[in-house]
Amino acid sequence: MRKLAALSAALAGTLFLTGCDDEDKLYTIFPSGELRVIHASPDAPPVNILLNG
Repeated sequence: MRKLAALSAALAGTLFLTGCDDEDKLYTIFPSGELRVIHASPDAPPVNILLNG
């Protein structure tokens, strides 16, 4: 019974401490974007794709 109480206390303490994230974020993570362009017409003129960013 004593081992069960100690194990329960250790588990409860572990679960309690995992929710305490006090880490200061020194940088901001911006979401990335993706773009896929397919020019699949064999007899069409070339396409220029410009991206300003």
